[in-house]
Amino acid sequence: MNEGHAAFMALERIRMLMEEYHLSFVEAEQVVVSSSMFTTHTPVPAGFDLFEPDMVMHYLGQYPKMFGLSQDEFLGLGRENTRDLSGPLNMAILAIKMSSFVNGVAALHGVVSRPMFQGLWPGLPQEEVPITSITNGVHARSCVAKSTQELYDRYLGPDWEMTGKDDRLWDRLSSIPDEELWRNHERCRSELVVFAREWLQKTLRERGAAQTEIEHAREALNPKVLTIGFARRFATYKRATLFLRDVDRIMRIMRDQNRPVQFVIAGKAHPMDIPGKELIRDIVHFIREHETMSSMVFLPNYDINVARMMVSGCDVWLNTPRRPREASGTSGMKASMNGLPNLSILDGWWDEADYVRTGWPIGHGEFYEDTKYQDEVEANALYDLMEKEVVPLFYNRDDDGIPRGWTAKMKDSIRLNCPLFNTARMVKDYARRAYFPVSDRFHTMTSDNCAPAKELSHWKKHVLAKWQDIKIEAVDISQDKEVKVNQSIAVKSRINLMGLTPADVQVELYQGSVDANGNIVGGVPVVMEYLGEDSHNASLYTADITYTSSGLQGLSLRVLPKHDNLSSPYEAGVILWAH
Repeated sequence: MNEGHAAFMALERIRMLMEEYHLSFVEAEQVVVSSSMFTTHTPVPAGFDLFEPDMVMHYLGQYPKMFGLSQDEFLGLGRENTRDLSGPLNMAILAIKMSSFVNGVAALHGVVSRPMFQGLWPGLPQEEVPITSITNGVHARSCVAKSTQELYDRYLGPDWEMTGKDDRLWDRLSSIPDEELWRNHERCRSELVVFAREWLQKTLRERGAAQTEIEHAREALNPKVLTIGFARRFATYKRATLFLRDVDRIMRIMRDQNRPVQFVIAGKAHPMDIPGKELIRDIVHFIREHETMSSMVFLPNYDINVARMMVSGCDVWLNTPRRPREASGTSGMKASMNGLPNLSILDGWWDEADYVRTGWPIGHGEFYEDTKYQDEVEANALYDLMEKEVVPLFYNRDDDGIPRGWTAKMKDSIRLNCPLFNTARMVKDYARRAYFPVSDRFHTMTSDNCAPAKELSHWKKHVLAKWQDIKIEAVDISQDKEVKVNQSIAVKSRINLMGLTPADVQVELYQGSVDANGNIVGGVPVVMEYLGEDSHNASLYTADITYTSSGLQGLSLRVLPKHDNLSSPYEAGVILWAH
């Protein structure tokens, strides 16, 4: 679900709830914030996710009146600072503000998204920003070659595509004879070569190409040569031409007489993405200029049929995004299910895969400020891997002509990736972590004619009106600065809630290591116990804490809103820290 669709769905839900239950906008919003989900995406070029107010109102102009909001109040829903009337509307922010469950589509994507949207939760440490992650998966039966599926059915059983990673079924993969696995893959590669030749001839005829060029396409590729595949959307951050950075070196790799390499490339650019289209042009020009159609082809008019042939017929799947711009990526998952090792930058899903046993990582997950230097370093790392590891492993054959080391890596790729990066696992994760809890909350909030939503709305209004008056008057620590590891430390606090009750708040100690800037990193919250009031009507709290590691450690105290029907303690967007 993209941010625009999620935002529109949330607005429509609010509208329907207001009509059905006669709720105010704020009351209906309590239900929606407790029942909708949003999947974050990586940033896109300026102008794609930000819209000028006039354009927004052209399409959404009916909603403010429907909700009883002014135009500025409505547009503020899509801004980090709702009072910044000059800013454009951000669809991601609009969707996040109306969702109780927000996730990235890979573990690294969640890590990257938290600082991106941290401003929506002022005062909240980055690691606690309520954006989690559920890694994407692909539908195995849709992307694994038919002959390969039949091979799995024979040796693993017909339920392999629905079986989890801890099932003993995957131990049976070792029973597949290397010879059978390899011969099946060789057939898939041969089918890809035939398909690519026919596809090229067809597109050349449609373009009115010269007969000599069409004849040349009949000889494209070699069904016996190590074939590296690259197919995806041609966005600039995916760096489709990175492997062409050093022309002399890549030509030596491709034209090695004893161990040649060939490339099959496909993909499309967004119609408005001119730099993406130029990447395609650069590849096509490279093929023509260096006359490499026999060992490098670009398949135009990329579609699902081309993709299926490539993820089953190539030998290696190449992916070179600029870390950490790849949200997830799924083509590499599809390739791995066919037994293809991945050769990829540590980004998206590949960053959390077993990239040593199931392929080769390009680099070590470094971040670069200088992108030109990054391209140089990672292109050289790619060439080194091809020359020293990928090519030798592929061409190292035994007396039967079988590359035993390569088939072992193929089996690891299937065994370790197939049960983990599939839609069966993904849907279970969404159901258990998002859909079921959110569905339960929706029914709770709409029960008794939405009484819980109305009550929560009124409670929020009351708490937010009093929040800035709360005073943390004292924090007393039983020990001095020298504390031993695992030593128990008693902490007491005195807080003036200024008209709120102890049931309205949760008081926590936040403890952890202190960095060079004096900030607590990797902090752990510890809930303090309410003891009652003192003679001045201040609320008293206590907790015992321990530190399990040495070094410079610190703690702070914070107060959060607390209500059974909040989707999270951070939903109200306020937090009070002790100074």
